[in-house]
Amino acid sequence: MAIEKGWGPKLTGRLADYANASKGTVLLGDIQAYMMKEHAKPSDRRQDIIHPSEMAKEGWCPRSTYYRIKACREASDPFLKPPENIGVQLLNIFDEGHNIHHKWQTRIRNMGDLWGNWACGFCGYITECHLFDENKFCEYCERSGRIDIYQEVPLHAEQYLIHGHADGAIPRLKSLIEIKSVGTGTVRISAPDIYAANTEGAMIDLQGLWKDIKKPFPEHINQGQLYLTLCSLMGLEYDQIIFIYESKYNQGVKEFVVKYDPDYCDNMLKQASIITNALEGCYPNGEDCPICEHKNLDYPFICECTDPVKCPTGATCKDCEKYSGTEKSDSKRVGESEHGQRTESPRTAIRRRPGSSSRIVRPSRS
Repeated sequence: MAIEKGWGPKLTGRLADYANASKGTVLLGDIQAYMMKEHAKPSDRRQDIIHPSEMAKEGWCPRSTYYRIKACREASDPFLKPPENIGVQLLNIFDEGHNIHHKWQTRIRNMGDLWGNWACGFCGYITECHLFDENKFCEYCERSGRIDIYQEVPLHAEQYLIHGHADGAIPRLKSLIEIKSVGTGTVRISAPDIYAANTEGAMIDLQGLWKDIKKPFPEHINQGQLYLTLCSLMGLEYDQIIFIYESKYNQGVKEFVVKYDPDYCDNMLKQASIITNALEGCYPNGEDCPICEHKNLDYPFICECTDPVKCPTGATCKDCEKYSGTEKSDSKRVGESEHGQRTESPRTAIRRRPGSSSRIVRPSRS
């Protein structure tokens, strides 16, 4: 019996995304559908902690972090995360960044300089904190597997609920390593001045864009200083971090060295302390909240009987609304902000003429 057009319920959500991904192709669509299915699987990244990468962002919202951790605790699920719809192009960007990380880590490993955690290629058992040794075998599975899968450098501060991983460490240089893949989107968001100076209409001067990057981007410095602060709290003797930048569009490479500044992360740690104390429902001095009868001017909104942690916008932002279930329209959010203006991180918008090309080109340099 022939099946009529339109038979059966219309696909929606992720099923529709998977079906649409494979339309009109022989192989590519199947690969893209597979990528989306893999991304839709439950995450193995802990969500009940504070990530250094989120703290380092200029527009970090501590209130969203509080709500995320609180939801994980209430659900007794450390990996609880709202579903995300991410397209295959962005997934491709993520994979390219991972490949660049792996390439540089492998080179440093083969030099005999890479320090950190390593996993057995046979059973997955992790051996902590040592330099790579090609002759070292796994003790757990009795020499069946070689310990050669790099698990990076785990860094943490339990008192602040902060957990993260540095990309690498070189003991002889007393240095952490951070590997950053840099594309035009990275520059547009992290260094808008450099992006604007090398952009004209739909044209981007890629050579000039790369040439003008002369220091690490601010959020990368924040992240690096936070990693070094965690090293100090853990008693690890790393006093600098080396950033390796690789351009995604011309494979150019740059190195930047940043020394440890012990006072740099004071405000970030203060915000983490506010979150941890709010989760416990008490003031920083350890006393129980007296049902908001007392005010603590240094640490406002610290107890769970009121708004626990401030959002930097003065009202609420998309991140803290996502985890608190109070999503609003942009216009309503702006209207409720303290100054009636957006305080999100600035981004440079490029106006394009009708019919103009959006492709990236390399104009000749005079």
